Amino acid sequence: MSSEEKSLTSLKAFCAECGGPRNCEIKGSHDERGGDDFMDWTTAWYILKCQGCDFVFAMSASSNSEDYHSYYDEYGLEKSDYVKTYQYLPAISKRSKPDWLTPIGIEGVDSVELDQILLEIYGALNQDLKSLAAVGIRTAFDISAEALGIDPSISFAAKLDGLVSSGKIDQLNRNRLEGLVEAGSASAHRGWQPETAELYVLMDVLEHFIESTFVLPRRQASLDERLRKVRNRVPKRQSKELLREGESSKPKAPSPPPA
Repeated sequence: MSSEEKSLTSLKAFCAECGGPRNCEIKGSHDERGGDDFMDWTTAWYILKCQGCDFVFAMSASSNSEDYHSYYDEYGLEKSDYVKTYQYLPAISKRSKPDWLTPIGIEGVDSVELDQILLEIYGALNQDLKSLAAVGIRTAFDISAEALGIDPSISFAAKLDGLVSSGKIDQLNRNRLEGLVEAGSASAHRGWQPETAELYVLMDVLEHFIESTFVLPRRQASLDERLRKVRNRVPKRQSKELLREGESSKPKAPSPPPA
């Protein structure tokens, strides 16, 4: 860390809470240096507080004498800058959480177990723990099925059949969830490690399942209730018969006198 960097009181860094680069106050810093006959290196550590949302996190900026890029300035002089590698704690989210997964859990769902396993899955995705994420996805399905009234002691195939017969999912979603369960079982029992893109497909299936079976029915029920209150305040339209009776009961205007 240079003397100029040490004098800084703030810097721009990626805030995981805001989801983008923000000006951050430097609450503390530490500089580490080392090297050998081939290379020198340095790592600057910062404790930062986002000036947008007050989120506190740690960031490191590492560079070494062998990793740099050269360029020419406006005067034609050759310059070089060390390439810096940034790491964050907690890690920057690699997959955004759905809007229904709030800081206090899944919207409208009273299941601490399901909340916790989902947070662990996103944590595993952020740390590239692919096998753990795949197993966690299968576990999340298992917990979801139990929350929907399926016997936890039966096989996965029987759980899927039970969800279909109870009307919670259709056959198309059963086939999707069956692929999800098979992938999780392969990671748990056969050492299979999915690629990141494959994991994201499994997460798409899991998120769709949770949203369609837990979140959307509650949102629709809430919408229906709010609409009912609005309709109760809307004036009723009079029938044609009542309108005709009202017209006939009105006094008629007198006829003009004959010319």
